[in-house]
Amino acid sequence: MSLSKYSNWTTATSTAGWSGRYVHTSVVYDNQIFIMGGLDISSRFNDVWSSSDGSSWSLVTGAADWSVRNGHTSVVYDNQIFIMGGYDGSYIKDVWSSSDGSSWSLVTSNTDWSVRNIHTSVVYDNQIFIMGGKDGSSRLNDVWSSSDGSSWSLVTSNADWSGRYAHTSVVYDNQMFVMGGYDGSYIKDVWSSSDGSSWSLVTSNAGWSVRNYHTGVVYDNLIFIMGGYDGSSRLNDVWSSSDGSSWSLVTGSADWSGRNAHTSVVYDNQIFIMGGHDGSSGFNDVWSMESLSVSDSTSSFTSKSSSEVKAIGAVWIATHFALVGYAALKYLNN
Repeated sequence: MSLSKYSNWTTATSTAGWSGRYVHTSVVYDNQIFIMGGLDISSRFNDVWSSSDGSSWSLVTGAADWSVRNGHTSVVYDNQIFIMGGYDGSYIKDVWSSSDGSSWSLVTSNTDWSVRNIHTSVVYDNQIFIMGGKDGSSRLNDVWSSSDGSSWSLVTSNADWSGRYAHTSVVYDNQMFVMGGYDGSYIKDVWSSSDGSSWSLVTSNAGWSVRNYHTGVVYDNLIFIMGGYDGSSRLNDVWSSSDGSSWSLVTGSADWSGRNAHTSVVYDNQIFIMGGHDGSSGFNDVWSMESLSVSDSTSSFTSKSSSEVKAIGAVWIATHFALVGYAALKYLNN
């Protein structure tokens, strides 16, 4: 299969309405892209922005009810946006939800899982799952699930994959996938699970280079990973896989600059990349890529209603994921 159709990136905007940032989160909800929180070197945010095209952005709220933070994760579940954990000057373990991005309700201030950031979250099997991360002293490999965001069940305290943070996770082919990250070394392994408890090693040596702070999405019946940090360079490559084991290079140098701590979502039959960090400053650019022939099955991923978004919210996890703030960026060079 020719992958050239996935190589054409377009600038949606070089200067979005929101300020340059990284370690933020993004979701697709109610036929819009939402960006929430993050860091811009000196300040943490608790603002929320939305866009129906990736180019024009509207401020939903400049000060959400949850504290300024980075390293959190967000998902769409049960017709709501959920934000979980992160770092606001301290590692935290709260959960908040909203039906509009403006008004937020505290679901719990003290989850059963420990304080953490740089974890990942997905929606799978009608539950929210959180996986791994960092609690300030340890790299984690536990998995927790919840059907309401308030009550959490320990799925496993010690998954088969090593304790890690800055990995990415997606739901694909009726399984959860965990990919790469940092476990004391930069890694490039891929693991899968159908229940969150038992994990299978898909590959210990993916085709892409070791990395963390990358993003992953599912698009056109393929898993894509994009960008990240390999311990010395910030990357702008794109890779795809139909099984998580065999990976193909889509492009070694995408049109967007090398970055980590960005977010990615699938929306309107396109992959969007937003913000990130180049080692010295945060970005506020937005890029999009649309396949020249997106399959019908992938078209169904981009729903036009919040109820449909619920069913496949995990597809839009911007792997990822929560990322560490400036105060913790020193760990990039650990």
